Amino acid sequence: MINELIIFEYFTSQEKLNREHKEIFCEAVSLVDYIARIFDRHSGFKKIYVLRNSKLDILEGKKINFCLIDKNNSLENYMKCFKPLTKMILLAPETNKIYLTLAKEMRKKFMLLNPNNETLAKITSKVKTVDFLIKNKVPCVPFLKNQNKNSQIISKPDFGAGSDNINFVNDIVKRKGFFYQKFFSQEKGSLSMLCKDGKSILLSCNKQIVKKTKKSIRQIGVIVGGAEKYRCELDILSKLISDILPGLNGFVGVDIIKLGGKWNVLEINGRFTSSLLGIEIAYGEKMIEIITNYYVNRILCKKTPKLLKTKTIYFDELAN
Repeated sequence: MINELIIFEYFTSQEKLNREHKEIFCEAVSLVDYIARIFDRHSGFKKIYVLRNSKLDILEGKKINFCLIDKNNSLENYMKCFKPLTKMILLAPETNKIYLTLAKEMRKKFMLLNPNNETLAKITSKVKTVDFLIKNKVPCVPFLKNQNKNSQIISKPDFGAGSDNINFVNDIVKRKGFFYQKFFSQEKGSLSMLCKDGKSILLSCNKQIVKKTKKSIRQIGVIVGGAEKYRCELDILSKLISDILPGLNGFVGVDIIKLGGKWNVLEINGRFTSSLLGIEIAYGEKMIEIITNYYVNRILCKKTPKLLKTKTIYFDELAN
């Protein structure tokens, strides 16, 4: 077995960089750098390859090798140089089915350490996610199909990255690629877990920091460990999700909202999320070792995390 790892993040590995959504882009850079660092420190991988545009900064590490992409060194050429069945972690947005499309393509040659294609087809579509959760009796926020004049309404893209294109609307109008939900002002959070073959361990219980304007609502940060008092309830929810989605693999993030005293699922992210950036401070270095060791050996450690202190991350500060 090839003892090497490729980290392929979509936004930062393009020949022409798109910085239109600055927070998303800076979050991607920070997340990839951190993933590379923790695997450099803790994992048994012999080499770690990071695909990156040549205009972006690089970091040093004993096992880290940056594959710099520009007009003379294309992403496609690097992909041809890697050996078949090299392990790969893919990070990509759900927008326009980018994540699902890339996963299918990468899996033809590499050992992709992400959820399988069937599972990604369900969870990268928010519409399919909600339909699937309702069918399997997992608490979630349903769609609005008819006008509700007593409630604020938000419009969401079926395939979207983060809080992009989530807007308040006055009317429900049939629009291709979008759906509608009732807006709830209640407590919002997220959980992160490691999954394998229908089993999971709950890593962190987080509180989301959101910003609401007259036109839109978006997540601007996360308090890692901020929802730790709900661990027992969230552990049950995480096991429900992994049980009905046995194709989940590795680090998974779930966005949630507390309604009527119960946590409900908003969406499932089958990839590393920004909560990873705070887990080491919030729960200790041992939790990082559990994550990296899983990707090397595919063994779920049953150690129960203990919160040391919460860690607040604002996405706009990642640019500094």
